[in-house]
Amino acid sequence: MRFREQIERLIFRFRIKVLKQKFEYLIPVLQANTLDGKAHYKRYFFAQRFCKGKNVLDIACGAGYGAKILSEVAGEVVGVDRDRNAINYALKHYKVQNLSFVCASVEEFHIGKGKYDVIVCFETLEHLDDDKAFIDSLPVNTLVIFSVPDKRYAWTSPFHKRAYDKKILEGRFGSFKIEYFFQHPNGEIDDVETDVQNILGVCKKS
Repeated sequence: MRFREQIERLIFRFRIKVLKQKFEYLIPVLQANTLDGKAHYKRYFFAQRFCKGKNVLDIACGAGYGAKILSEVAGEVVGVDRDRNAINYALKHYKVQNLSFVCASVEEFHIGKGKYDVIVCFETLEHLDDDKAFIDSLPVNTLVIFSVPDKRYAWTSPFHKRAYDKKILEGRFGSFKIEYFFQHPNGEIDDVETDVQNILGVCKKS
């Protein structure tokens, strides 16, 4: 393991043991300049191209930095997360007219048919007890942008229930037509399927 990655694992353990963080989300003040933090930000900058002028839902938005990035181009953005501390952080730090936050779990929040043009779902599916049930609940004709840890790269996290490859994703997403992208350990995102850390998908249920 690279030295930089070792340092970031120590930061992760600090978050769990010292801050007693119960859920896995990025804390901007601690991680914005780490490799992991930059990778999170780059996923949202990637998603911006699909969100211009749109009504966007950011599921499991964590501390809200990503929803803020999306709000820079979107019409309206709603960020949803089950962790009250994360939502409180977002409400305090990201006061933007077209951005709002709701404290609710992925399972509890009612998405509603036709309410959102785009649903962003980054680093979420691997946390759900029943990821397939959530995917099946996604509305028709809504663009979904997701990311998940790649099975070939994923390191053990106490918060992850599984990792993925394309075969697993195609089984989960069924009738969705997925355009795949790949994020590498340096955070860059492209369509080259080598040295992959995270799989990204852009898809719509037909």
